[in-house]
Amino acid sequence: MAKTVGGISALVAAAAAACLMAAAPSALAAYDFQRDGASSVSFGGQTARLQMADEIYDDMNSPDSTKELLMQKFNDGTGFTSDPSLDESGKNVGGKTASGCLYGENEEAIQRLNAMIEDYADNVVPNWEAEAADGSPGVLSDDARTINVNAKGWEVDQTFQKALIGAFTLDQIANNYLDACKLDSGTKTDDNTNGVTSEGDNYTDMEHAWDEAFGYLYGQEADPTADLSTPSGDGTLLNKYLKKVSEGDVAPGIAKDVYEAFVAGRQAIVDGDYATRDAQAKIIKVDLSKVIGAMVV
Repeated sequence: MAKTVGGISALVAAAAAACLMAAAPSALAAYDFQRDGASSVSFGGQTARLQMADEIYDDMNSPDSTKELLMQKFNDGTGFTSDPSLDESGKNVGGKTASGCLYGENEEAIQRLNAMIEDYADNVVPNWEAEAADGSPGVLSDDARTINVNAKGWEVDQTFQKALIGAFTLDQIANNYLDACKLDSGTKTDDNTNGVTSEGDNYTDMEHAWDEAFGYLYGQEADPTADLSTPSGDGTLLNKYLKKVSEGDVAPGIAKDVYEAFVAGRQAIVDGDYATRDAQAKIIKVDLSKVIGAMVV
């Protein structure tokens, strides 16, 4: 007679465990999805906007920057020099900031970001060589570094870029592309269920919305089809800090959970499994919010 453990036959328990292991989905290794032999993944617009944000950040570390050009780059998406194609992309950062469909446009947040640009150009740049003092912008130095600050002692490039991490990248991921207000809007659900692709493209609108969320996090990875459970941290926005937090003590390994949820959620869309899609979206939203929280711990 087989032994019993807690009233359950050890033999039965072993068989049940084997069945569970067989039923459990294996970790998906890559964000690589195809239709009719061609990739169905596209997020070029997101990559362009991340590159734009990087150049604006560089500009906010230069005394040669002007308010007019910074505003042009942020709001119009033109005037870039790092990659001439950015000007032709039709994209911009300002129009995708604090504007997710879940909560709508946050005009106050947008105005604050524009005010940071003005502060940098009007106050930090003219005092680039001056010594900072209480209530006066200028240069602060110690044994570790030299920085240019505004009248409040803030590095405006840092406050601006950190604000973009939340109001731009996370907002677009969590409050726009991974929310039902975008994923299920219009005929997206019926079209995805029936395999109806976007006109002229190789993806359904729902697949594309999920890909765009992916792009706001991983759009600057050299190979987006590689295993990104350990991201490169490229760029100046959320991917950079996902890597830092995942390698730190507050939320170690969180990047793996985020990446696997992105892959599993996209596969769920392909399978028409919207409950699983939503469960994976929730994991991403919560974990990326933890990344933001870990940055201020």
